[in-house]
Parts: sequence; structure tokens; C-alpha cells
Amino acid sequence: MVYCMYFFSFCKLDEILKKEGKATCQRYFKSKLEENRNLAARLVNDTRITFPCFFVLMPVLEEKNIYSLLRDDLKKAYDFSQSVSVNKPSNLKKDMKNKIMLKWIVESSLLHNNLGGNFNEVVDVAVSILANEYRELSLLGTISELIFLRYRNDENIHDLVWAYFRFNTPITLKYIARFLDSKNPKDRKLAKKLLGCEAKSCKDFLKYMTEDESKMIYTDESFQYASNPRVYAAKEGTDHDLHKGKQV
Repeated sequence: MVYCMYFFSFCKLDEILKKEGKATCQRYFKSKLEENRNLAARLVNDTRITFPCFFVLMPVLEEKNIYSLLRDDLKKAYDFSQSVSVNKPSNLKKDMKNKIMLKWIVESSLLHNNLGGNFNEVVDVAVSILANEYRELSLLGTISELIFLRYRNDENIHDLVWAYFRFNTPITLKYIARFLDSKNPKDRKLAKKLLGCEAKSCKDFLKYMTEDESKMIYTDESFQYASNPRVYAAKEGTDHDLHKGKQV
């Protein structure tokens, strides 16, 4: 169940990261920089590079001072990541180029796991901007997949879940419901928790949900404030409630 739009082959640096890990990828890139800075810059400027790979190489970019050799969108990604790391608001203006850069960060983040540092935080902020500033609904499948991927790896998902539901549409629940049919018990457990009710299958949940979908309202509840947030509830004066039944 993968919604990521990146189906191209990995660049050389991504291949090393995938097969041999973070440290080896950094050492390889550093060695190439010492041999020939311009050729090394071509490696990192490869249009196929993923954001996770670029993020892993950022400490090397800083150490070797090659920011000026990066293509423009990578400079923006670097600056954005740095603003998140020092907890400063992003100064990205709302335009198509920045939207594409943020989508690249989110979509390609599915391709590498457990990178440490503040990688997840950078992705979470990107998702939040795409939800609040752009309302980029085309990413809902990718983000839902990312939530469950992190959960399987025992990573924190609270901020990502909050940002996901900031899209403020019941469609978010439909993507979550697909994981009710997963063979992975952790997926099914999280899906029930996020949906807020016991449902046996995606089909059953969707049937239950769509009966009165127009009467549902977004509550803005999240894991930051409740262990079992009720993300959607019935409008006042209606008898339909998505969360009726056993809470999980």
C-alpha cells in the first residue's frame, strides 16, 4: 500500500544509503568531495536524489562548505531544514516552486527509514504547511502511509497525525480505514485508534461513515491533548456519531 510518486531509480548516493546505511553514505560523499568538489556536487545535485538522502548529507555539506554549489531547490530545502532545527518559523513564500519542494520532502521521505536527528520533525512541518497553506489533498495517501510506517518502526507519530488531520476533510479517515485490512496487527491497531471505533474492515467502516458524512464536523482533537482523540463528531442536533461504540 504505497502512494509515493517516486518510481524512478535511485541515484548513486541513495543506493549507498539504502544498501549500506547513513555512515557509509556520508563517508563516500566526503571522499568524493576531497577528490573533486565539482564532481561531488554533481552527485548531490542529481535530480533523482531523495530528501532523506540529502538530509543525511547535510552535515557533510556544512563541514565542507559547499552550499554555494547546490542547485536552488536544494538550497531552499537546506534552509527550510535549518529553520526547523533551530525552531524558527519558515520564511517560505507561498508559490509553486516551494510547494514542489515541500512535496518532494514528504513524498520521498517514504523511501528511507530511521534516519534520526530531527528528520521526522522537518517532514512534519512540511506536512503542516502543505495542509494549512496549500491544502494539498493529493498527498493524503502518502502521509497516511508514512504515519503507519513510523508506527511500525516505533517512532513518534503525534505531530504527523495532527498535521495530517489539519487537512480538515473526512477523506483522511478513508485513507486510514484502508489499514483495517492490513495483515500487520500494528496497522490494524493504529487504524482503529485513529478512527476512534471498532471496525472489522475498511468496507464496513466506509459504509458506516458515509451514511451521514455531511453531518460530520472536525473537532481538532489530537494525541497532544487526548489518548483517544475524537477527530470527527456529529454536528449538534444529529444522532449520528462516528465514535459510537467501543473506544480503543
